[in-house]
Amino acid sequence: MNKKYLNVKNKHSTTQEAEDHHVQEDEKILWNFAMETTAHGVSKAASAKSAIKRAFWIIALVGAFTLSAVMITLR
Repeated sequence: MNKKYLNVKNKHSTTQEAEDHHVQEDEKILWNFAMETTAHGVSKAASAKSAIKRAFWIIALVGAFTLSAVMITLR
């Protein structure tokens, strides 16, 4: 194979590995936030084992936030 091709391929692999590492770090930060926050339900949504339970908790959180916003604006 051409050395130039190998260098380009290795640079791409290194760049991809760096991006993957960055994504993993972001996921860790989000996971830690979800598990440590005092906002009720966020940890339940993040740690739900099934998609149905996760969807339920996300809908419940969005509904509660929406209801709170409506009540604040009508005050």
